[in-house]
Amino acid sequence: SHSGIYSVTITDASGCTNTDDVDVTVNTTPPEPEADIDCSGGEDNGTIEVTSPLGADYEYSIDGTYQPNPLFGPLNNGSYFVSVNDITSGCTASGTSILLDCGCANSTSLTLSETSGTTCETDPFTLSGNTFGGSATAVSLSHDGDGSFDSDSFSSSPFTFTYNPGPADAGNTVVITVTTNNPDGSPCVSSQELFILNVKAAPDVNAVSNSPVCVGNQINLSEIGGDAISWGWDGPDGFTSIINNPNINFATTASSGTYSVSVTDGNGCTNMDNVDVQVYEIPDPTIDDPGDFCANDMPVDLTAATTGGIWDGNGITDTINGTFNPSVAGTGDHVITYIAGTSPCTDYDEITITVHPLPDATIDNPGAFCFEDPPVDLTAATSGGTWNGTGITDTVAGTFDPAVADIGINTITYVVSDGTCTGSDAIDIMVHESADATIDSIPDYYCADNFNDTLTAATSGGYWLGEGIDSTGVFNPYIAGSGTHEIIYTIPDPCGDADTIEITVHSRANATIIDPVDTLLETDPPVELQTSQAGGEWYGTGVDNTGTFTPEDAGVGDHEITYAINQTCGDADTIIIVVIPDLDLLIPDVLTPNGDDLNDTWKIQGISAFEQVDVWVFTRWGDKIFEFSGSGNSYADPDNQWDGTRNGKELPFGNYVYILELNNEETYKGTITLIR
Repeated sequence: SHSGIYSVTITDASGCTNTDDVDVTVNTTPPEPEADIDCSGGEDNGTIEVTSPLGADYEYSIDGTYQPNPLFGPLNNGSYFVSVNDITSGCTASGTSILLDCGCANSTSLTLSETSGTTCETDPFTLSGNTFGGSATAVSLSHDGDGSFDSDSFSSSPFTFTYNPGPADAGNTVVITVTTNNPDGSPCVSSQELFILNVKAAPDVNAVSNSPVCVGNQINLSEIGGDAISWGWDGPDGFTSIINNPNINFATTASSGTYSVSVTDGNGCTNMDNVDVQVYEIPDPTIDDPGDFCANDMPVDLTAATTGGIWDGNGITDTINGTFNPSVAGTGDHVITYIAGTSPCTDYDEITITVHPLPDATIDNPGAFCFEDPPVDLTAATSGGTWNGTGITDTVAGTFDPAVADIGINTITYVVSDGTCTGSDAIDIMVHESADATIDSIPDYYCADNFNDTLTAATSGGYWLGEGIDSTGVFNPYIAGSGTHEIIYTIPDPCGDADTIEITVHSRANATIIDPVDTLLETDPPVELQTSQAGGEWYGTGVDNTGTFTPEDAGVGDHEITYAINQTCGDADTIIIVVIPDLDLLIPDVLTPNGDDLNDTWKIQGISAFEQVDVWVFTRWGDKIFEFSGSGNSYADPDNQWDGTRNGKELPFGNYVYILELNNEETYKGTITLIR
């Protein structure tokens, strides 16, 4: 309400006056600031946050220094005044005093019975009498060492914990941290205590002995670690000692085993080590005499008084089991050694073994035999032995009879002895079956146009030679040609055979009737029929022995005339001659074009007598399917006659209509039945 323009009038000493104005603005004071307190950070760790007024035009202060952020902290406990400044007007406002008092109502507590201690690296360290309280309900443990706790958490007080040092802890300090939980949360905090553990290194310990030793000798034990001031030994057979280097006189096998020593150093730390001691019996290596061997004897395992040793020598194929193989050793004397026991308690023996040679039973190879060969006496390098096998008829003389043996391989054995050793040999003797080359029967002769014939023989597998025959026995009469041919069949086996035959081939006669007559009038003169080859005979009505056909003698009708050449590889031919009355026509009403040379075309007998012939054939519906115009002789040619087709395509079964016009005067009409 005080904002506005203010005017002033002044008067000087002369009585003169003047006036001036000033514009005055009175800004609004910011609202009194309000703030919240947060003690979640704990004692002396609280915050104050302005909640009003807020905005970009305001800045805030609790100590005279302004900041745009309304949050202050962390702050120690105490009284604070919050001010707010309006940066647009420069006006400020302060709030009432704020008391910051952050703290915990029931703090946690933790007490360790000791804060440091010492142990050896091999000894666990235990600390008891530790307590926790206040709001704490449990503690947890951690460490920076190489060892481990028996338990790393406890929920009851007082509590005892144990730390087991690890190898890397030796000579070092391990820090153990004990921390309570904080079930009440902020502002209360957990309690924590540290325990310092000094871990002493265990003394070096090293147990040694003079093992192995032999029965009756002295066992020397010693601990050579260098850190110990006292010792404690124990071992097999009730042994104990408290000295550094004890000895055991007159050792027995009962003294074998593990000896343990426990040592203590100046820090009171202990350590332990073991040493194994082996006491061996003194062996008896005497070898059992196996006697002499033959070169073909089976391998044997040699033996000795004390087992478990090592064998050596020519012929020893297994040094552990002492396997002696006479065939590997070879004939002669062989020194075999045997070392028994375990070092240093060893001894050895040796023996000479004689391997005798075998008598030479090598069989002289007699070669192969044929089944019909005579018996032979087999021989070998050393005589006087015994023969056996299929085909042997005398076991002493070694007589082998092929006729008694099997066809094929026969295994023959021979055994001979020199009184000490026995030799043997075996041989396979082949006995071949004697081949039979006899050629199987063949025809008395062949005609040159016969098909090929495959000749056979009693035994197959041979080869053939001769004119007209190949190596497999296929005989071709045409290639052979007419005449007599020698054919040889040979089986080339060791026990082979051969046979020879003669084959006769005759030329084929040619009875073909040349230019056969088709149709004749009854009044036509006799016709002399012509053939390719003379010397044959004629058969049929109207023909005589010279081949002259007389129509008048034959009479009207169809006449089958045959010409035959009756000889080896002869031939025959047959024709049909039709005799018709003068000027009479025979118009067939059936056509059967099936390739049998009978009614294959529509042949009109007597048509040759007309100078002009016109022929038309139609379907039942009037479609023209065949037409001819020319002389009768021309139509008599089968190539010009209707053959049951139209434009080269076969017509179906059915009835067809024909029209026949002769010399432009006579006309015949009728039907033809086409049958397929």
